[in-house]
Parts: sequence; structure tokens; C-alpha cells
Amino acid sequence: MAVGKDYEDEDTILTEASSDSAETAATVPETPPTDRFRRGSMLGRGGTAEVVEAQDVTLERIVAIKSLQSRYNNRQEMRLRFLHEAHIMASLDHPGSVPIYELGHKDGEIFYAMKRVQGETLRKILRGYKNQGAREQADIVRFIDIFERVCDTVAFAHDQGIIHRDLKPENVMIDLHGSVYVMDWGLAKRLGDDGQGYQTRSGVLVGTPAYMSPEQARGQGKLAEYTADVFALGTLLYEMMTGHRPFGGTSTREILEGVLYEEPKRPRKLNPHVPRALAAIAMKALSKDPEQRYATAREMLADLRRFREYRPVEAMPFNARDRIAYWARRHPRWATGAISLAVFIVLAFSLLAYRFYLDRVFEEDAAQRLTETQGEVRSLSLLIDDLRRNSSGDPVRERQIETLFLERDLKQEAANQVLAAFLGRSNRRPDPYLLEQARTSMMATIQFDLEAERYNAVLTRVTLLLDQISLENLLQYTPAQIQELEEIRQEAEEKIDAESRRLAAERVALER
Repeated sequence: MAVGKDYEDEDTILTEASSDSAETAATVPETPPTDRFRRGSMLGRGGTAEVVEAQDVTLERIVAIKSLQSRYNNRQEMRLRFLHEAHIMASLDHPGSVPIYELGHKDGEIFYAMKRVQGETLRKILRGYKNQGAREQADIVRFIDIFERVCDTVAFAHDQGIIHRDLKPENVMIDLHGSVYVMDWGLAKRLGDDGQGYQTRSGVLVGTPAYMSPEQARGQGKLAEYTADVFALGTLLYEMMTGHRPFGGTSTREILEGVLYEEPKRPRKLNPHVPRALAAIAMKALSKDPEQRYATAREMLADLRRFREYRPVEAMPFNARDRIAYWARRHPRWATGAISLAVFIVLAFSLLAYRFYLDRVFEEDAAQRLTETQGEVRSLSLLIDDLRRNSSGDPVRERQIETLFLERDLKQEAANQVLAAFLGRSNRRPDPYLLEQARTSMMATIQFDLEAERYNAVLTRVTLLLDQISLENLLQYTPAQIQELEEIRQEAEEKIDAESRRLAAERVALER
């Protein structure tokens, strides 16, 4: 399928107005004559009418005058259509509809005066994007704003029972202040009111081929409902989002065949910047079956606003991920808070896990170092015992034993430093093996001090250990082990008292 033929302006097909018909009403309402407007330069010319700029001499303002071309002034059906358009526009009291100031005739030529809109058509804006590739996100946001106001104007018309039947970029005007107008209501129809004015005949085409609904393309313009405008709105939205018309071709026949039988490419294939929900809205409006489209422009507008408010749209089923994402966009402060909380929790757990890992590594390293040190201490103790048995008062061996004692003390002190570091760091229940190694190291130090008759050191070490056990038994001493420590402390105190008495007795003896 060829994607839209690009931005050639296309005229509205007016075959239903090609000649007067017996189905046309018999009389044309009278319009008052007026000399109020002084006409100026031509602003535009269509198939049946023309628009000129004019000076309102009464209110001294610039207006636009639309009138039938001279060759149609004597054709009753065309005059009726023109008056019908004027009455339709006069009934649309909406910011998106151009207000009419006066309806009248001069020298047999009927016309109506309306607001002079200075700006550019949507077609001109779209043409400015030709050959520039896919729309960027900022362009899409701008076009959505324009489209929403077009949709709102058409929705208001639908609320009044009016369908436009010729929505296209040429009939959308954006003025210098950014206001958006839906223009040219010449083919508009008030549902249920064909008998008051003119009737649309079956079997003829009404509208512009590239923007016709399938029912219009089949010549069923008389049966067209609000869904015909919805289809045209879908075509507008598709073209604004992708830069291409949904149905292309080089001739009217090819375009109409595309409208009737071909499915348009998915908008995101032509422009990946198009949001999925917005693409779904356009594709729902472009359904071949009128029952599958939005029933009115009001329903389409409601879905568009749901999209803009980051809420689920009816055109697309939403999964949990979509709902969460849209909720976050609707409530950015709550979402930011939730994300911050989630990040904090993840970081907290990560830090705890890392601390647990470091503690585990430290404990494994401490256990290994304690095991190695205890092995070295035991080896030195065995060597000392062996030398003692074989020293026989040899001074050399006695010096070796003293050196080994010192080395063993240093090794045991190194083990105690590892133990102290472990006790200061541990904040959870450590490995039982490490606890056993720590208790063994502590008891070995105490035994070595006892062996060396360093009773003051023993008393200090045991007292501190028992105080620590009473506060928090980190090394998990059993009652029996605690009792053993109490006995060692008592023994150390007795030895210290005995030594104190001995020294006191020696001082007394010396004094005598």
C-alpha cells in the first residue's frame, strides 16, 4: 500500500450539488440587502464560493465576506446550501467556530460576514514538515494540542446534532494568537433535518476523498452519522502524528479503494515517537466498521484527554506496567517519593548485605588467623616443654627457653589482638568455630600468665573478661567455663595477697 501522497491540496467533491433537483426545497429564504461592507482583496476561492476581505463601515473593523460565485447565484440548490451553511455556523457558539456577524445580499448576490481570521491553515503547517522525517516528541505535543481543540469543536457540533462531513487540514485554521478554528461548514448536515433546507441524495460522493469515511466513499453520504466525522478526525490525527495520510494513491479512485478496502500502517511503524495510546486512538477512529469507532467526537475527545492526563484509554487495553507508568505520570510527587523510598530500601538492604558479607569475610579471616596462631603457640609450648626436660641447668638452653617464652607471648598477643578486633566488630551471632577459637586463645593467654607467675596480669585479664561476660556474653562461655574463670581469679588474688604478705614481712625484717 502506498502511504499518503503527500501534501497536494485536494478539493471537496460536490457531485451532490451538480444540478438542481426535485428533491430540493421549493423556496429560498429571503435575505436583507445591505451596503454595510466595503469589499477589498480576495482571500480565497473554492469550488462554489469565494472569500474577500472587507471593511465594516458601521463598526469600522475588518471582516471576511463569503459569497457564492456569480455563476451559482441563480441556482436555487446552491443558494440553499449556502444559507444552510450560514445558519449552521451561526448556531455554533463555540471558540473553535468562526462567528458570523451578518447575512444579507447585494445586487442579487447573497453573502455572510464573519470574523477575519489571520493565520495559517493546518495544511500549510503540515507542508512545512514535508521531507523532514518523523515528527519529534515536541512536534507531537504541539499537534496534540491543535488536534484536541479541533476535536472539541467537532464534539460541540455533534452535541448540537451537526456533522461537518468535510474535515481536512485545509479546513483547520490556526490564527496569530494560537486559536484553532474549524472552517468551511458548507457540507455540514444537521441530523434529522434534511427536509428543512436541502436533502443529500444517495449514490453521490460528499467530502474530500482522502478524508472520507468508508460510508461516504460508497456514496452513502445521506446515511452519514457522527462516526463519519470521527473517521476524518482519525485521518487528521494519523497525518499529524506520522506526516503521511493513512490511505494513499495517485488518483481519486486509488484513494477511495484504500479507504474502502485497505488497512493503514500502524502509526508507530512510520514514526516511533508516537505514543502507543495515541496510535491506538487514531486506529480506533479509522475502523472500517462505524460500530467499532468512537460513537461521537465527544467520546474520542474524552479518550484523548485520558491520554493527556496519563490515564488508561478505552482504545487500548492496559497491562499492569502501563497502569503503573501512567499513575506515576499523573502523580509525579508520589511517584518520586515511592521511587526514593524504593531506592532507599534497596540501598539499605544492599548495605546490610554488603556488611554481612564483610563480616563473614572478616570472621573467616579471623578464624584462619587464630587457628594459625594457636598452632604456632602450641608448637612453641611443646618445644619449651622439651627444652625444659633436657636443659639440666644449661645456661644456653635456659636462654633459648626465655627467647621461646617471649616469642610465644608475642604470638599469643597477636591472637588476642585479632580476638579484640573481632569482639569490637561483631554485631551478629558468629560462627561457632570462631567462638571456640576465641575462647581457646583467651584461656591460653591466661594460662601462660599463670605459668609465668604474672598474677597481676591474670587478675586484670580475668576481671575484664568476667565483666564483659556479665554485660554481653559475646564468646558464649558456658557456666562451667565461667566458674573456671572465677576460680582462676580467686587463685590470682590469693597469689597476689601471699606475695604482698611476703614482701611486707621482708620489709619488717629489714627494718629490724
